[in-house]
Amino acid sequence: MPGNSRARMRPLRLAAWLAMPILVGCSDDAPEGGSEFTLVQDWVTEPHYEFGDAMEGDAVFGSVTDVNVHSSAEGLRVYVLDGRSSEVTIWTADGTLIRRVGRDGPGPGEFQRPFDLVVLQDRFHVSDERRFTTFALDGEFLRTDMVPPSMSWRGFRLRHEALFADGSVVATPIVPTRIMAGSMGDDPVDVLPAVRVFREASSWALDTLAVISYRNWVVPFRLPGETLPANLTQEWVVPDSFRGDPVSGHAIVARMEAVPPGTLELIEISLAGDTVWTGQVRLPPVPIANDEVEAVVHRTAAAFASWGGDSMPSQSLRRRVRDAIVVPEAWPVTRGIRVMSNGEIWFRAAKSDVPSVWYAVPRVDGDGPIKRITLPEWFNPRDVTETHVWGERRDELGIEYVVGRRIVTPSQDITAKSRRQCNRAPQTELAE
Repeated sequence: MPGNSRARMRPLRLAAWLAMPILVGCSDDAPEGGSEFTLVQDWVTEPHYEFGDAMEGDAVFGSVTDVNVHSSAEGLRVYVLDGRSSEVTIWTADGTLIRRVGRDGPGPGEFQRPFDLVVLQDRFHVSDERRFTTFALDGEFLRTDMVPPSMSWRGFRLRHEALFADGSVVATPIVPTRIMAGSMGDDPVDVLPAVRVFREASSWALDTLAVISYRNWVVPFRLPGETLPANLTQEWVVPDSFRGDPVSGHAIVARMEAVPPGTLELIEISLAGDTVWTGQVRLPPVPIANDEVEAVVHRTAAAFASWGGDSMPSQSLRRRVRDAIVVPEAWPVTRGIRVMSNGEIWFRAAKSDVPSVWYAVPRVDGDGPIKRITLPEWFNPRDVTETHVWGERRDELGIEYVVGRRIVTPSQDITAKSRRQCNRAPQTELAE
C-alpha cells in the first residue's frame, strides 16, 4: 500500500505527526504530477450462513447492534449483541444457539443501552452508556469496569470508546454542537482530544492520546427572529475518525483534512501515544457535481425555512446557505472507518456509482493492493475472518438476520492505476 511505514526507530508522537506538512510524491526531479493511486483488487462475496426468525424461536432479534466472531477448537462462534433486548447471544455458524448472556439492568452481568461488543482471545466485553462488562468466551460473568463520572475533559463528559487489557479506557469528549460551531459567542472548536483514562496509584488520571480534527465540520447560521444561530453541518467536510482497537492494543485515526483529494490518511498509535504504523490510501477523486451542490443547498435552505413556518425557502436564504456551504474539490473518501478483528481497516466509499462499495486496508508495510468489496446494499458488515464477512441484514418486513457471506477468490486483474496527477484531475476511473 503506497505510503505505508512502520516505526522501527524512535517512535513519532502523533501530535507532532499531525503538525507536519503532508508530502504526496511531487518533487522537482519527478515528472509533472507524482501521486500514485493505490493498487485495488476486486473481491466478491456469496451467501453462506444466515439465521433469524420472524415471530418466534431462538433467533428473533430486536435490534442487532454488533456481530463478532471467534474461532476456537470447538469451531466458529458468532456473538450477537442485541441492543433492544440488552443481551448477547452465542451461536454456531449454522445458527444453533449456545447461550444467552445479559439482560437490561444496572446489576452485574446486565446492560443499560449497550452499543458495542468486542471479542478477544479469552473473553468478550460489552460497552453500554455507563460501563464495560466482561465475560469469559462461554458467557460466564467476570467483572465490571467503570470510569468515574467525575472524569471529564474541561468539564465535558466523556464518551467511552474502548476498554484495553491494562484496564485503561480511551474516550472522547461529548461537546454540544452549538459550542463546536462557536454559536455561543466563543471561537469554534477545531480539534478535540482522544484521551486515555487510567488508574494511577489510588486515583484516576487522564492523558491525551490523539488530536481529532473537526475543522469546518459545523458552522453557525443566523436565522431571522432567532436569538441563537442555527447549526449548519457541512455535507462534504468529514471529521477525523477515531477507533480504539482492543484486539491489537492500539487505536486508529483516519483523517482527510489537509491531504490531496481522494486521499485517506491512516495512523495507528499505541496507548502511549506513539505512532506504530501509518498508511495512505489514494483513490481517484470523485468531483462534486453542480446538481449535487444545488440539492444540498435546497435541502438545507428548506429545513431552515421550515423553522419559520415557510414551506419554501426564499432566494435570499438559498444564497446565504450556498455561501455558507464548503464545497471542496472532490467528495471525501469515506465518512468513517471500522476496525475488524482480523486487523483490517474497512471503510465505505462516501460516493460511488455502485452502492455499498467497501474497501479493506491491511495494516502491513509494502505496496500490496487493498481490497475493494462490493456487498449487497442491504448488508451491514461487522466483522471479518479469513474466509467470511459477518454482519446483519433487515428484510422488507423489518425482520433482522445475522449473515455470514463467503469471500470469493478475487480475479487476477489488479486494477492498478499509477498516474501522475498533482496539477490536474484524473480522467479515468478504477476499472470495474
